[in-house]
This record gives sequence, C-alpha cells and structure tokens, in this order.
Amino acid sequence: MLTDDEKMRVRYFLGYPLTETVYSLQSGSPVPLQTYFLLESAMNHVMPGAIPRIRQIIAVLENVETQMIEAQTNLAAEQVGELRLRSADNGKTHTDLLEREYRRWALRLSECFGTPVYWNATRFSGGSASLNVKVTNC
Repeated sequence: MLTDDEKMRVRYFLGYPLTETVYSLQSGSPVPLQTYFLLESAMNHVMPGAIPRIRQIIAVLENVETQMIEAQTNLAAEQVGELRLRSADNGKTHTDLLEREYRRWALRLSECFGTPVYWNATRFSGGSASLNVKVTNC
C-alpha cells in the first residue's frame, strides 16, 4: 500500500491540486471532480507488485524536478568560454528537455493508475495529456 506521503507526491507529479477535496461547478452547484476521485480510488487499490515500480517512477520524477531547480542557475548563460551545452533538439534549452522528461515520466505514472493527468495543470498543456470526452445525446 502507498503511504500518505507517496499519495501526495503522486497527486503533485500528476498535476492534481494538493487539497483534500476538489470541486468543480456543474449547473451552478459544486460537485467533486471526477478524475480526482478516479486517482484516489486507484491509489487505494494498487496491486502490491506494482508498488516498487510506482516508487521508482516517483524517484525519477523527484530527480528530474531537482535537476530543473538546479538548472535555473544556467538560464542566464548560453556559453561559458569555449564550453557550449549540447541540446538534443535544435533550439531547445536544457530546461526544455528536462520539462519533456518530466512530462514523459508523469504520463508513465498516470498509466500505472489508469487515470489522466490533471487537465488544468499548466505543465501538461500543449501535450497529449489532455482528456477529451465525446458527448452525445442518447
């Protein structure tokens, strides 16, 4: 079983608000946000064999986030003497690449739970992490 601290870190890495209950408005009345409860339920029903993998992904995300924090000191310098940092993609900065890695691992974490990342988290905007639902009249 995941600890309360691990569940909080999962919520954080998937972009969910770090509050006890999340509500949205539906027809002017507050209702619990469905994806939040999907994640909560999934975290309470993790197969024991999956816990080490989930913990490993959490550790990777923590490492990437630490690298992003440390990379802030490099934002002002493009080149130091003859040393030029190599970028894997033309025009991308080191922090851009770290953000991409963060999204990749967060999506893997969300797949462990079978739930989407939080739709309103800016760190996932513009990617394939949004949740699209087709609504039809029956």
